[in-house]
Amino acid sequence: MKKTLGIAVLMAQAVVSSGIQADSCDCTVTSHTFFSARPLYQSASPERVSLFHRPMVKEDGHGGAMQFVLFGGKTRRNDDLAKFFTPFCKTKLLVLEDEVQDDADLIAHNFNIFTSQSNFESTITIEPRQNVFGLGFTYRQNLSQLFWDDADCEYPWWFEISTPLMRIENRVDLGEAIEHDGGGAAQVTGLPEEQVLFDSMKAAFNQKLWKYGKINDGNKMKKTRLADIELKLGYQWVNTECCGAESYIGLHIPTGNRPNAEYLFEPVVGANQHWGIMWGTSAYFDVWQNDCVAFNFYIDLAAKYMFSGRERRSFDLKYKPWSRYLSVYESFEQATLASVNAETFGIYLASPGINFFTQDLNVKPGFTHTINSAIELVSECFNIELGLNVFMRQAECVRLRESFPSGIAIRSSEGQGKTNIYKTINEDFDQLDVAYGQSNYESTVITESDIDLNSAAHPAMITHTLYGALGYKFEDCCCYPMFVGLGGSYEMSRDNAGMHRWTLWGKFGFSF
Repeated sequence: MKKTLGIAVLMAQAVVSSGIQADSCDCTVTSHTFFSARPLYQSASPERVSLFHRPMVKEDGHGGAMQFVLFGGKTRRNDDLAKFFTPFCKTKLLVLEDEVQDDADLIAHNFNIFTSQSNFESTITIEPRQNVFGLGFTYRQNLSQLFWDDADCEYPWWFEISTPLMRIENRVDLGEAIEHDGGGAAQVTGLPEEQVLFDSMKAAFNQKLWKYGKINDGNKMKKTRLADIELKLGYQWVNTECCGAESYIGLHIPTGNRPNAEYLFEPVVGANQHWGIMWGTSAYFDVWQNDCVAFNFYIDLAAKYMFSGRERRSFDLKYKPWSRYLSVYESFEQATLASVNAETFGIYLASPGINFFTQDLNVKPGFTHTINSAIELVSECFNIELGLNVFMRQAECVRLRESFPSGIAIRSSEGQGKTNIYKTINEDFDQLDVAYGQSNYESTVITESDIDLNSAAHPAMITHTLYGALGYKFEDCCCYPMFVGLGGSYEMSRDNAGMHRWTLWGKFGFSF
């Protein structure tokens, strides 16, 4: 009967959770542990291709062209990003220690908050944000001119290498308004030294026992590295006075960092250390021109397939948002110790679930597709470009690399060695506690079938980016044709699976 009731409760929670997500256009994703941001300065991205669709050619040159791009961006609509990480699609979470109250979003005891008066109450908010700075470099070489010294060679092959040096700054502002402090943290005699009790969520999210999933309020988490390198071999199969087209195949070489899950919304440079292959096609059309100006149309189609690789990520249990933060017994021996010391510190003794609900995973990003279309107004010296970029990425596929550790069970609200497999982050279900004992403990041990790996995977996403760029060419006054340009873009997403951010860039390029 008890098990049937528990299953019914979990099914009801699942229905409610699904309803929350289905009814909200701006929150289709909630209680996820890792946000896989779209890297900047990749194939067909606006900051890379604008004003560089057809690099200027130096007469009697070697068929080479380079560009250097200084760019920076910042996220917007950070509430949407917060809902990606928080449970229940909420931006404010009510934390209560009094278990009698049933309107809590988070139960304080799950975070090792035990106060003298047992009436702690606070409201927390999180605001994730990201700043990106980078210097991009692209070198393109016409192989026909380089090796055969013939600009009109029948086989116009070309080679390209591109990469950005990037600095990612992520921060999560953790706000907390404490209504009742509970008289401070409870003073318990005999409690193991490492088992610290807290009287605020800010302190709880930085406790030393937690190896992963921490939130350091306002701390700028920075990472500066060379982002992924793209190598391409291309062929120009149409080249006429009015239009042109080319295709390429290439290799995506990871040089960024790999996620380690220590902090929520950690900075990652590049595509999470995954190898990939790429292919694509670009085309241009001279739509109209006279003696002064011309209108051109450009379209770039880029695709990648990213292979599976190792990443460390956290995850929840099925139908239990934020269950990764539940307290657990890591073994029957620990539950026994809590039972033996029931009268002293048995209610407090437990281990952080986040340490076990974080594992090395095999993450397969799969396919990404980018479509960039632009119109360009060209005069003798100036270029004005307006464009639309569409980025699409399929949902990640995530699997455990090794078996989930055995012997872990969720501590009940009473502690003292009791377990409760139905407990959630905001409901104790005391009536379903399982009495202490070896056989009872084994019946509540968490298995791989209880794990929700989708909470660790970034879902499918589509973003749209509007951009504009202004360029100036120096073709007649320099030994090498040069150009300078400025541009800006705004990326937006229909839901919170993608970022909203603006990006600005300035670029300089030349041909030789």
